[in-house]
Amino acid sequence: MKKLFIIGALLFTLTGCTKYSNGEKVETDKKEETKTETAATEEKNTDDALAADKKIYLEKYKDLITDINTKYDEIWEKEWSPAWESLEKNSTDISGLASNMENVQEQYNDLNTKIIDLKAEGLSNKNTKLLENYRLNFSKAISYRSNAAQAINQAIKGLDTVQSRSEEATKSIKLADKYMIKAVTNLADLEENLEISEK
Repeated sequence: MKKLFIIGALLFTLTGCTKYSNGEKVETDKKEETKTETAATEEKNTDDALAADKKIYLEKYKDLITDINTKYDEIWEKEWSPAWESLEKNSTDISGLASNMENVQEQYNDLNTKIIDLKAEGLSNKNTKLLENYRLNFSKAISYRSNAAQAINQAIKGLDTVQSRSEEATKSIKLADKYMIKAVTNLADLEENLEISEK
């Protein structure tokens, strides 16, 4: 009888442990299932946010940014570079250079107004920050190019020495390039985040 009691107690203990162990396992399985469901929900939310950001960017910003970038280069290629080439061929055409530099300055000022008016909004925080950084760096690049033209005009008008204004123009051009590189990097990061590739 004593043996039967010990065997019964042992079976009871083992059965209780097994049930506890199985209960713990069931609870662990439920926790894993909940984690998997949460991860799937987060991934879907991330995909939805990405799709929303991409749609907003393509509809609201992409064409405007492309136009502004194109205009930035066109001003330089159509106004700045030809003015200097012309001056190298005919060093007496200072008035032509002054006119070109005024055009450069005016066009960059107009372009800067467009980039300042571009409001980075409607995107996720990360993408809004990248767009805003692009906007700020691009605005600085535009301002420095405009400043280079202004420095040359100041020299032409005799407001300062040619050497001083040439140094200022050169410094401004280098700073414009520096900020343009930053702006392009911000834009590339934004478009990479949005999974937009240039074709």
